[in-house]
Amino acid sequence: MKNPNNKGYHCWVSNITKRDIRLADLGVCIRSKTTLDLLSCNHSHLTVAQVKKSIENGSLKKRIMQKALFLRYSEPEAKVPRQIEISEAIFPERKRSIIVHKEPEFDELDFTLEDEANFAEETAESALKEHAARIQISTDSEEEPNE
Repeated sequence: MKNPNNKGYHCWVSNITKRDIRLADLGVCIRSKTTLDLLSCNHSHLTVAQVKKSIENGSLKKRIMQKALFLRYSEPEAKVPRQIEISEAIFPERKRSIIVHKEPEFDELDFTLEDEANFAEETAESALKEHAARIQISTDSEEEPNE
């Protein structure tokens, strides 16, 4: 089959559905969420007359009436990816925390150095007495027998 000369002609068709749409009379499948030029070099088997006939009373007309396809007369604009330079980017900063930290205060835990020293002596004496009672050793506070 000879390739038709479609230079200068365009027929943009946009599929806005979630499904691929097949145009049986043209032999073309339009993928979901895409736009396709039916008269481009990729579809060289289609002629302008075939596309016009399909628009008038073929599968293309049926899909346009169902609002599954839209005809476009101009090429769709390409989306430019949005890029922000790091110097212009805004990074969120927290001035204050969301979580409230509460530290309970216990009066029993307030010690001074003198209190700690007294507590250590009392603990050492009681531990020594308990240990001495078990192994039967006399402590310094008890009197030692004279021989």
